[in-house]
Formats: sequence, C-alpha cells, structure tokens
Amino acid sequence: MNMLFPPPAPSVRTESYQPTASGQRIPSLDLLRGVALLGILLMNILAFGKTEASVYQVVRGHTG
Repeated sequence: MNMLFPPPAPSVRTESYQPTASGQRIPSLDLLRGVALLGILLMNILAFGKTEASVYQVVRGHTG
C-alpha cells in the first residue's frame, strides 16, 4: 500500500434532498426550534456585548 496515494474514496450517494412538504411538517417542532434559535441568539448577543474578563468571570465563577 502506497502511503503517498491513499485508496479512492467510496462512492457518494447521488440522490438529491428536497424540502419537506408543508403538510408533512410538525408545527410545534418548528416552534420549538425557533425558540431555541432565538435563545441562542440572545445569549450570543449578551456574551458579545461583554468584555473578555467578564465572560471568563462567569465561566470560572465569582471567587471574591
């Protein structure tokens, strides 16, 4: 086996993925995903607004 030339990669599936029809979607799951994304966005906005020292203080905990 030659280490300079690895074996060819296995074949890739060629089927294409299409969007799910609206009748097959679960609205409550879409709502849950949306709320989760908004929560992540809110936490990122709050974290990016702080200085680096204050972010690390939260991670380490207050030591006095």
